Amino acid sequence: MNIFVSLCFLLFLSGCANISNQKKKQSDMDCLQVTDSEYQKRWPGLFEKRNGEIVAASQEDIDVAQGYPEWEEKGPWEACRRITIMCAKRQYKIEEEIRIIHVFDNIAKNGQVYVMGPKKVYGEYLDDKIIHALPKGENYFEPANYNGITLPTPALDYNYEITTYQFKKPGIHTIYWQIETLKSNVLSLEIVP
Repeated sequence: MNIFVSLCFLLFLSGCANISNQKKKQSDMDCLQVTDSEYQKRWPGLFEKRNGEIVAASQEDIDVAQGYPEWEEKGPWEACRRITIMCAKRQYKIEEEIRIIHVFDNIAKNGQVYVMGPKKVYGEYLDDKIIHALPKGENYFEPANYNGITLPTPALDYNYEITTYQFKKPGIHTIYWQIETLKSNVLSLEIVP
């Protein structure tokens, strides 16, 4: 009897693995077949809040964001989407402002990207400690209370708050962005005197 139960359990697990592989293949089929350069060069703009008003970001921040197509350390693809964080350089002086640009890249078939902003950044981690946790039940990339322009996929969204950091001591710090299982690249920043 125990051998029969064990055999049934193994068959069940085998079936689950097969279903998981089918879902993964189906998910891959739901992605548009595009090359990065086809859509990543469209520029929807980059904005930030200053003194309670939404204004164009500084030219320095725009230059960093527009470097996304060539940025080598993008986040990994998951279900036709990826998130990436970027900054101007990897070495900063003590108390020098570090500005983090956030990019959402979506190539899902029949998708929409909600490009108005800047939107609040949730799920950013500094040295493996979360800065702002995502509110429970919220679909971060498809907000329920959104009243603005959307772009059909494939598309990029740069309009998240530009987060800033300053450090008082030399050392190495890591920053990454994670929303549920979607995780960005990891920036490793060196702070020097």
